Amino acid sequence: MDVFTYGTLQADAIWRRVSQQECESVAGEAHGFLARRVRSADYPAMVEQEDGVVPGLVYVGVGPEAVRRLDAFEGAEYIRRPIAVRCADGRERRCQAYLLAPSCRGRLSDDPWTLDAFLGSDAYHRFTRTYVGFPTVEQDQP
Repeated sequence: MDVFTYGTLQADAIWRRVSQQECESVAGEAHGFLARRVRSADYPAMVEQEDGVVPGLVYVGVGPEAVRRLDAFEGAEYIRRPIAVRCADGRERRCQAYLLAPSCRGRLSDDPWTLDAFLGSDAYHRFTRTYVGFPTVEQDQP
């Protein structure tokens, strides 16, 4: 399975910590979507928006155990569903992506979120220390 990431999971260290799987990756864009920062959080969420384009990273060949861990990490705030992604290698891939659950739509801010800003600020360290999804996936590690 291929998984499109547009937020914190684009950071290799976070991907490996959560998925426990190394994967090939390729840059891509999800057309028809918008990503914005979640209110009072250091991470984004993605929702459908007809004229939107969300840049991200596609992880190729993600296994079932990694997907289970990703589902646990994302929690009830997100819903995993298939989307089409245009990749930098020229291919369009059918990927799984985590979209903001409709019940959480009010948590989406108007603030943009970029990976560069996340990695270049205290947000990365704050997120890796405090995000509630990490204990969920790390408690069942051997």
